[in-house]
Amino acid sequence: MISEIEKQMMKKVIGNRFIPEVKSILEKNGLPVKSSGFISHVFNGRYENLEIEKAFLELYLSKSEELKVLKKAKKSLNKKEPGAVTPGSITH
Repeated sequence: MISEIEKQMMKKVIGNRFIPEVKSILEKNGLPVKSSGFISHVFNGRYENLEIEKAFLELYLSKSEELKVLKKAKKSLNKKEPGAVTPGSITH
């Protein structure tokens, strides 16, 4: 069962509109797809379903990795050499 703390941590990463992505993960893994309401109840800790919980964890890990890559890319942009084109240096 997903605890309130786990739910809050996951929600920061996966956001609010996660049900289509969870359904996609279930389909990809060859598992039966449950209703949106049931998936939401599992996320909120009302019901327990290990396959759906695994799909949430898979989505969380995937999104976490995407965020790491994005942060790394942003960090590398901030380290550009002087003279690089920046939005403020473009004149029309």
